[in-house]
Amino acid sequence: MHPVKTLIVVLLATVVLSACQKEEEESLVNKGSPEIDLPTNPDVDSPTSPSTPQAPSQPTTPVNSFTVSISWDIPRERVNGEELLLSEIGGYEIAYKRTVDESYSIVIVDNQNSQTKELTGLPAGHYEFLIAAFDSLGIYSDYSDPTFADIGN
Repeated sequence: MHPVKTLIVVLLATVVLSACQKEEEESLVNKGSPEIDLPTNPDVDSPTSPSTPQAPSQPTTPVNSFTVSISWDIPRERVNGEELLLSEIGGYEIAYKRTVDESYSIVIVDNQNSQTKELTGLPAGHYEFLIAAFDSLGIYSDYSDPTFADIGN
């Protein structure tokens, strides 16, 4: 039995919270980004709601396993430049899929202190990873630009 090696996909997306509006979701779709249904709160529309995280960085270690460790930076400010307190962060949502698949798997990380998430049991393939942040009111940012990685190949 071979030990499972771990791929570290570093999502050095400085997850900055700003508005997540239906128009932004539509513009993402129009830009060719994947369609992912994000929860939204139509009653809240302010410049202090979540924004799109930056694109994840490329993997930092060779990809040859079925376990992936995703990491990211905790956001420190809102899109309008105001300080973002750790207590205001609700968590993070990771979307991932093999590029040959149509739908994404979603993992919620509801610990605002968390900066990593390990995904296990992944079949071999070429994967796409995205991350979004949400605040304590449940307002989501847009997803980051994708990061791609080959797993188990």
